[in-house]
Amino acid sequence: MTKRVGLRAGTSFFLCVLMALFSGCALQVKLTGGGKIPSQDGVATDNAVFNVSGDNCGTTANLEACEFPAAGHVNYKDPTATTYAANGGVAFHGDISEIDPCVSDLPSFSCLESEACAACFNEFPEFIVGYASAVSYTSTNTDFAGSGNAYVCLISPGQGPNNASAEDLVGIVVTSGPYGGYTNEGAILHGNINSINCPASQAAPLPTPLP
Repeated sequence: MTKRVGLRAGTSFFLCVLMALFSGCALQVKLTGGGKIPSQDGVATDNAVFNVSGDNCGTTANLEACEFPAAGHVNYKDPTATTYAANGGVAFHGDISEIDPCVSDLPSFSCLESEACAACFNEFPEFIVGYASAVSYTSTNTDFAGSGNAYVCLISPGQGPNNASAEDLVGIVVTSGPYGGYTNEGAILHGNINSINCPASQAAPLPTPLP
């Protein structure tokens, strides 16, 4: 079950920006794609590699409780990540268990304070997030063997491939396991994230707006 947590003070402005920019953000989507983002080390020539394939199209979604069970996977590698670079860097495969839309166009319904969305806002208060994914990961670097939990923050401004209207952004927040405490964010440099609405036949019915 998705828990409710408080957002960091000072994020209200960014929430307003979110609502303005993503008034049409789909509640249930298929997310695919990937590319390179800047490495956590901040060196201009260093990059991390990211890809995602998943969806929250299942009809078992509990929309009123902001629970969007999902299936899919994430692969991530930052070979020059601070602290880990001497032993091959950060590298993991993650299984997606939840994809929450961090905005909604329903007047009285919002997932802005779902646990996944709050984790993205709390770590990146300036970061505009479209979707937040809860991920259980396993390290693929044997020097940092083990498993843990992470959140992947995604923004894909347009529908379908080759959208050029705005940047696709990625944020990584690792909360436990061998990479616990690792974070990184950035615009996708080579590649993109495609966000495609779930087919109506697969999506859950919309909730009744609260009074």
